[in-house]
Amino acid sequence: MFFTISGSRRSYYILPLIPALALITGKVLVDWMDGKTTVNMRIMSVSSWITSLVVALAGICLAYVYSTMEIYRDGSQLVMASVAMIGGAGCLFFFTRKKPWAGLVLLFVVVFVFEVWGFTRGMELAEKKRTLPAFAQEVTKRLSGVEDSKIFLYQQGTASLLFYLNRRSTIESVDTIEDIERLVHKSTDGYLIIDLNEARTPELNRRLYQMRTICIQNTDAREGKERFALLKFH
Repeated sequence: MFFTISGSRRSYYILPLIPALALITGKVLVDWMDGKTTVNMRIMSVSSWITSLVVALAGICLAYVYSTMEIYRDGSQLVMASVAMIGGAGCLFFFTRKKPWAGLVLLFVVVFVFEVWGFTRGMELAEKKRTLPAFAQEVTKRLSGVEDSKIFLYQQGTASLLFYLNRRSTIESVDTIEDIERLVHKSTDGYLIIDLNEARTPELNRRLYQMRTICIQNTDAREGKERFALLKFH
């Protein structure tokens, strides 16, 4: 009900639920493996089969990406695809043979390895053709020595942009053209980072045109039109 009513939904809002969910899940799994009647054995068995098939399917999808998307092709994809497919098949074998402990251990190992690869080499491949990291590096170089209090972000930007900028403190965000006008009158040596696609009104475009452009993100076909720009108050 809270998430239905709330106008703002963030993934970390559910953090307090995680410990309780982990305890409940652990209790159900232990009861299932011990053969207790407190859980529906058929539902647990079917769920374990489906989970195993999903893991194997993830490996097939990764192999498909390797074979069809040359710009993201990397040898580690074939290794991880093999791990996922063989691991998923192994989990399915153990679960169908009524060996849930072995199936769960293997499932944990496969998912853990897949997650580690995904958040390391996988992320590198996903970001390979993105121009946002290069833009953030240029912004970081241009803003070297500039106080965080003189840097502003229009409409909060994106989590990826904030991650790549890696500023020491939170960048203040502005939401309206009135906020921008107030900052310009307050200081002429401030900087504004803005997604140019968010400049939808003539008034905002006119105000941005009066600022000095420091650098603009060079986007590719996958990202569409130019996006972020670093502007200096003028």
